[in-house]
Amino acid sequence: MARRWLIGLGLVSCSCVGISFAFIRGCATQHSRPVGHGNLTFDVSADGSKIVLAAQGRGGRDLFLLDRKSGQIRALTNSLDYELSPAFSPDGRRIVFTLGKPGVRADQLCIMELVPPRSIDQVTDADENITSPTFTPDGQSVIFSLETQYGWGGLASNWNESGALVLMNLQTKERKFLISEDKLAYDAAVSPDGKLLAWRDLRGLCLAELDHVDAPRVVSKSGHSPTFSSDGRQLAMVAGTYIPDFHVEIVPVGGGPAKKVPDTDGAMQVRFLPDGRLLVLREFWRDGGFGEPTRGLWEIEQDGKTAREVISEATFKDPMRASK
Repeated sequence: MARRWLIGLGLVSCSCVGISFAFIRGCATQHSRPVGHGNLTFDVSADGSKIVLAAQGRGGRDLFLLDRKSGQIRALTNSLDYELSPAFSPDGRRIVFTLGKPGVRADQLCIMELVPPRSIDQVTDADENITSPTFTPDGQSVIFSLETQYGWGGLASNWNESGALVLMNLQTKERKFLISEDKLAYDAAVSPDGKLLAWRDLRGLCLAELDHVDAPRVVSKSGHSPTFSSDGRQLAMVAGTYIPDFHVEIVPVGGGPAKKVPDTDGAMQVRFLPDGRLLVLREFWRDGGFGEPTRGLWEIEQDGKTAREVISEATFKDPMRASK
């Protein structure tokens, strides 16, 4: 059942109704989401004018909207829940994200309207974990990673960040399973024409026609965080086996070798801008892999020669204060 909240004065109070579990499963309902680099994520609107990011906030992670022209940031949520993995709709008027409540192990799918009167629809309400959602180019459906098999025997926060890939129509709520849960798929991206799907699973970074995903082409054994260029001809990804080795690579969608983008070491996530430049979330370890890393979002040319920091570590830690 969907739930809706109206948002006033830039603040959100997403007080979801808790999911009811049988007593025998009560010991596993406690859910925590540590504030770490894994849930610092962002997306950029199709016209390149705005960036939505999950950054440190009241609930561990809240959502913020950055206007690239003015540099101003406004809070989209301000709740004790945590909101993660935001992604823009093709027209830039909505975002999709996942929402979790402390004490409830499932993460749910939500849609937020960015135009007044702003509101949030909670689209799902089940004992399942939803991650890395993205809109299809027509804005009518969402693709996300879904896990329904809880990992018993450890902490209650041990849902995976991967599972089946599911296509869901937002009007009918009808679901179509694209990739089975045993493949541990995540990070779906759809080409601008809606014909191709890229995702990460146990085989590597895969690319296939959206209507024929059974025999994908493995683009990279280590790639993740795929993103299509606005003309659909290039696919960028983060590649590397371990975090110190992570970097950005670009591969032609039609086939051909991958090209490493220089000076993108420490890349965690990448998105194309409309003009072909890249936005790269990077992580720097000043003490050789020890201590607390420094993070920043950088705008980078494909040849790596020109780089500009768009969002600093201070902004990720306190977006509203840094925006003043």
